[in-house]
Amino acid sequence: MRVEYHPLTVSDLNDAVVYYNEQRAGLGEEFRFAVYAAIARIRTNSSQYAVVEHDIRRCFVHRFPLSCSV
Repeated sequence: MRVEYHPLTVSDLNDAVVYYNEQRAGLGEEFRFAVYAAIARIRTNSSQYAVVEHDIRRCFVHRFPLSCSV
């Protein structure tokens, strides 16, 4: 499966990591790992995730109030 990222993805992810690290040391890295794990789940079996628009699918990130769309 081909995965494309919105141009603001990296800065948004880094901003969220900083935010979570401010809440608790190390939490930001746990968040980053959870995002990468969600992307890996979509790549492995994309058909199990709902299409939200055209060919964009959404997978919620465990433990964090964020969804990952690819």
